[in-house]
This record gives sequence, structure tokens and C-alpha cells, in this order.
Amino acid sequence: MSNKTIIACRPGMLQQMQAAFAGMEVIVDDALDKDYEFRERQMSLDELLEDEISKEERQEADPKNALTLVVPVALAGDEVANTCWSIPYLVVRVEQGPSKFDVAQVIQSLEPTKTGDFPDYEVNVSATIGALRAALKKAGYNVLSVSEADGLTQMDTD
Repeated sequence: MSNKTIIACRPGMLQQMQAAFAGMEVIVDDALDKDYEFRERQMSLDELLEDEISKEERQEADPKNALTLVVPVALAGDEVANTCWSIPYLVVRVEQGPSKFDVAQVIQSLEPTKTGDFPDYEVNVSATIGALRAALKKAGYNVLSVSEADGLTQMDTD
């Protein structure tokens, strides 16, 4: 198990130590002969899980740790060319390591999930996200996130 650093303080110092060491656990020890000291204690299962989740969130948030691809969600290639400003996009982030080409191959092998009756098909974006995540994981990639983007926005070109 991992250890967590805490602060032990003498009676009457609790509020001062909580203010000085915001976010850390502070306990009162009647036998302490100095103002405070650092100690370690075993982390609980909940704390271990929370720590692991926060590590994963930091890893996901770090752009150096991810290969990011923007994927237009359309039923035909000409739909992307003709209406590129209004179709939905997915932002796919996988852990850095595999080649962009290999990840793109997996994405290109997947068709968007359709909803509706012939000929009025539409893309079911949430189902497509699930299918894409599953296909990437099956191919052995660590998927950090797959989320819908708001679409294209052009920068000033003047």
C-alpha cells in the first residue's frame, strides 16, 4: 500500500496548520512537543482509487501524452467536402506511441453508426463514439478520450 503525508500538530494549532497547509490532512497530537511535524499513514482503498483516477486525468490532460485526431462524422466523402462547416466532428485522443497512420487505419475501417429509415439515414454520434472507442481498444490502443467537437471555426484570414 502507499503512504499519504499528513500534518500532526499540538493542541491549539489546528486552524493555523489547516490554513498553512491547505488541502492536507491535519491531526492533533496531545503528546507532540513541537508545533507540528510531517507524518505518513497508510492510504485507504478510497484514497488509492482517487489518487489513481487523478493520475489518469492528469495524463489525459497532458497534450504531450496523446496523439490527437479530428474525425469528420459523415455518411459520404462528398458530404465532408460540401458541408464541412456544419457536420459533426469527433476528437479522438489515444496515448502517445502508436503511429498516426496505424490509428487512422482503425478509424477509417469503421463506418459511422446510422439511425433512421432508408433513405433518410442520419449519423448516431453517441453510438459512433462508442463503436470507435471499442474498435481502438480492440486494436490495442489506450484510448484517452473520444468526444464530440463543436465543429470547424475559421481563424481570421485578412
